[in-house]
Amino acid sequence: MAKGEAIAHFDDDDLYSKDYLSYMMEHLEEAAEATPGTRLRPAAAKLAEWHLLDIPTMELGILDITIDKSIPPRSRRSWMFGWGFSYFFTRTAWELAPFPDVEFAEDSGFMEGLVAKGVPLVLVRLPKDQMNPGLVAHSHHASSTSGGEIQGRRRCGEKVADMPKVFLPYIQVVKQVHSKESFGIQEQPSMMRFLKNSGRFGAPGTGPPKQFMGKGTGPQYRAQGNAGMFGGMPGMPRTKQQQRLDLQAHQQRQQQQQYTQQKGQSFFQHRQNPFDNAMNPQAKKNAVFGQRPGTGRPDAELRSNHLSGSTMFWPQK
Repeated sequence: MAKGEAIAHFDDDDLYSKDYLSYMMEHLEEAAEATPGTRLRPAAAKLAEWHLLDIPTMELGILDITIDKSIPPRSRRSWMFGWGFSYFFTRTAWELAPFPDVEFAEDSGFMEGLVAKGVPLVLVRLPKDQMNPGLVAHSHHASSTSGGEIQGRRRCGEKVADMPKVFLPYIQVVKQVHSKESFGIQEQPSMMRFLKNSGRFGAPGTGPPKQFMGKGTGPQYRAQGNAGMFGGMPGMPRTKQQQRLDLQAHQQRQQQQQYTQQKGQSFFQHRQNPFDNAMNPQAKKNAVFGQRPGTGRPDAELRSNHLSGSTMFWPQK
């Protein structure tokens, strides 16, 4: 258990620079109005700008959540308060509003609780006095429990040509770990990989998945030979448990089809195209840096421009 006056959150699959803690601590002390010899007041800090690392392709991007126009206006608040890999807060803040007792997405609920209690929150950007700076590279890979910074089929942020030097010492280790992970992933049927991450796909605020999506159940995937009746890795034998899950999924689809016929309208009339859903593995695979989603409100760009430029949230008086 952490016993210090300041507590930092880390994701074990992300890359952090050696100066990350000291840089974040400076901003936290400023928000807490620190004075020598006294406890830090309730305060919190998190990144508003970070790098994105797609491990399978080793592509690097950069994202500023306060200005990136690919983030829908309705999602911007959850993006600003979510992404717990860069949370940095005082112990007094945690004592004032502890984490909610949930199994997933506890980070955004914690930060919302602090803001509701009037705790100051500072959104930290990359240092401006450095050449090609870097603090954190938030990674995305096959075993990630979130869908990454993706909207629809497109990855938010902009592609970066030159990797910051602070991340270079870690790249060889990342490649070695990924090669082992890739071999293990290929041994698992696609649907079983989905079930292991059930309810954990998508960016903050997207909510739990409502149906199976991606390679495991797509018609183009089921059409492949020797893939089993309802999907799975081609040539892989189906266990009894997998067959039972396939049957349940098939029965659900039949029930949905019967429902649509009875109501006389498409069951998915008001839903997103499956390949526009942020949790969709195929969408994650096809994500492209720096492009906006092709769907959304006609005034989405105008609405996104109304976001305040402030990076500090203070309690109202």
